[in-house]
Amino acid sequence: MSQYYLGLFYKNGSGVPKDDTEAATWFRKSAEQGYEYAQEMLAYCYRIGRGVPVDYSEAMHWYRRAAEQGHASAQYNLGVLYEKGFVASKDDTEAVTWIRKAAEQGHTDAQQYLVDWVDTTIFTEVGKTMKTIEIAIDFDGTCVAYDFPKIGQDIGAVPVLKELVAAGHRLILWTVRSDEYLTPAVEWFKQHDIPLHGINETPGQASWSTSPKAFAELYIDDYALGAPTIFDPEISQQPYLDWEKVREELIRQNIITP
Repeated sequence: MSQYYLGLFYKNGSGVPKDDTEAATWFRKSAEQGYEYAQEMLAYCYRIGRGVPVDYSEAMHWYRRAAEQGHASAQYNLGVLYEKGFVASKDDTEAVTWIRKAAEQGHTDAQQYLVDWVDTTIFTEVGKTMKTIEIAIDFDGTCVAYDFPKIGQDIGAVPVLKELVAAGHRLILWTVRSDEYLTPAVEWFKQHDIPLHGINETPGQASWSTSPKAFAELYIDDYALGAPTIFDPEISQQPYLDWEKVREELIRQNIITP
């Protein structure tokens, strides 16, 4: 996992010079050890030519490695490559198989793909299950008590974030921290064994938008309108997120289960 995060550092220029080639090198080292998040990221690099030459055969290989471990995004992308016939002949059977697997895990793009491409019956069946989504998470005042540039005290975020990951949701660190201040925040996730899907960007978004805003279907931020907060001057001089109430709302919206 450490090699994967080092790859993210190089990919985003977090604490080190931005270097797509170096990022891909570290993603490969982690992928070869079987880490599915790195395998999916390496496949993405080969698919769009980021840090490595465009190579759809390599992209399919690494998407399949991650997909076989149950990585929903990899399953979806593998299915799309089969449907488009990027490498071998177009194979609709393989495409439906893998896109359906992703849809059954709640991958919203996969569900919509099936609606548009196959039929609405599949989506009706899949839609009864809990869908998985991309969630953008602020850091200071949200994951930890505000104490910038230091890492603030624990405020109860870790178990809830782990619940979100266990439910298949993809977490994107969405913070104003940058350069040397961003690295400790990313390390915080690593230390707590909470995988990040992206850091201040949504993987793949550059292919359809040039906006600097990371796309997500849910944003969790202590400064958001209506966000439940606590003020305890012994912990922080600013209000911080109340994770007990956040968890209650996540359960109410069927994003996690009790």
